Amino acid sequence: MELINKMYHFKYNDQTKRIEGFSEQDIIHIREKINRGEVIILKNCFDREASIEIRKKTFAYFQNNEPLNLPITNDTPNFYRRDNNPEKSAVKRVKQAYNAFYWNKGLGDDVHYLRAMSILRNKIAELPTEYATQQIEPDHFITLSSVAQYPLGGGYLSKHVDPLNKQFCVIISCLSEKGPDFPKGGLYIEVNNERIYLDDEIEIGDVYLMNPSTIHGVEPIDEGDQPEWSNEKGRWILFPSLVELKTLYGEKVKGLKDLNEK
Repeated sequence: MELINKMYHFKYNDQTKRIEGFSEQDIIHIREKINRGEVIILKNCFDREASIEIRKKTFAYFQNNEPLNLPITNDTPNFYRRDNNPEKSAVKRVKQAYNAFYWNKGLGDDVHYLRAMSILRNKIAELPTEYATQQIEPDHFITLSSVAQYPLGGGYLSKHVDPLNKQFCVIISCLSEKGPDFPKGGLYIEVNNERIYLDDEIEIGDVYLMNPSTIHGVEPIDEGDQPEWSNEKGRWILFPSLVELKTLYGEKVKGLKDLNEK
């Protein structure tokens, strides 16, 4: 079994605001690989320079606004949240994230890219095309779409597994690269007690997909005890996460587990 699979023909179309270039057979193959615990990397799916611009605009927003933690409704404005091992968090983390809700205008291409990933995720998961792209659904699922930074000085995400629920697969795009943007640490998965570092394979503009129940985490970005919130360097991602609304208020759901929590 080849654990990491790279595909080169999935491309974002700036006119339609969709990811295109694939066949139904491609989607079937992705489903099969996700079920087997393999990782898919869609190479150069998004424009590199546009991805860097999203990162720059988001960082500027971080520097010019105060972090908030607003209740989520169908008219919540975009805001950014800073997490430094929050007490109620189901999975411990150090990161800051701009939440770009689909019912609002974003900072630029961020909302378009995030929504395009949500639509592709829905197709792979055999959900309705627009599921959780316009509102909180009646079954209380929401796409929490964010532009997130794991900062230098210790940004990380604890080793964990996510619930399969309706999302079927996790889909994320990278806005940074290991080396130029952060010297060590980064995304890994664990297979047979061995860590495999995915950031060694991922470049700016790539989209990766994986099984939520695969053990994964983000090793500390340039280890330290003081996150560098005012430094643009670090690990950056676009992440449209399909979650149950109650998890955003600290309620744990079956299948979500922080594996470092005793």
